[in-house]
Amino acid sequence: MKKQKRPPEAFIPLNPPRYNILSSLIAAPKHGYAIIRDIREVTAGAIALGVPTLYENIVRLLDDGLIERDGERPVAGGERRKTYRITGLGEQALAADERARAPLSARNVAAAPDGARA
Repeated sequence: MKKQKRPPEAFIPLNPPRYNILSSLIAAPKHGYAIIRDIREVTAGAIALGVPTLYENIVRLLDDGLIERDGERPVAGGERRKTYRITGLGEQALAADERARAPLSARNVAAAPDGARA
């Protein structure tokens, strides 16, 4: 039996790992270790996903239809890694989550002491 498609708003709020994985995949398809590396680089090391956390969330994102397999890509040493890409529903859920968080982010920036804004 095929799962009924849920609206993007049904997935918000996205938990931090899901938000970060979808944000990483919005730029381009990636394999798991590339997702981990991208998140660490973009956040200057502030966020470091562990392998178990990454793959637990990838399974859930696949099940929910927010990401899909994009095949396999060769990496150094002749290995092949499964790659993932964000789906249209995943893009919509990420955008819905960002819209929902925007008022809180704006309030937090406005309320932060001058030295905390940068």
